[in-house]
Amino acid sequence: MKGECVCTTISDYVGGRYLTREEIVKEIVQNYNAELLFCEEVNGITSYYAYTRDWSDGIYLYGRKVNLHVAIGEENLAVGAPIIFGGY
Repeated sequence: MKGECVCTTISDYVGGRYLTREEIVKEIVQNYNAELLFCEEVNGITSYYAYTRDWSDGIYLYGRKVNLHVAIGEENLAVGAPIIFGGY
């Protein structure tokens, strides 16, 4: 399966606004009309997995269909669909 991903810095994403990492993820999930399903942290990167009915594709993780993946670290942010394949 092929995925799509975009990466940026947190400072570029917020553009001068003050947002916590959790607020950034909440904003992204809401922008895509998605439901946050679960998250995990590995090597200082927190991955948030969500599902939106607006997109037909997805993969199953832990028994749930996922098609939106947000990964956020200290300085960087990545958003992928259905998930981020490879590194971020």
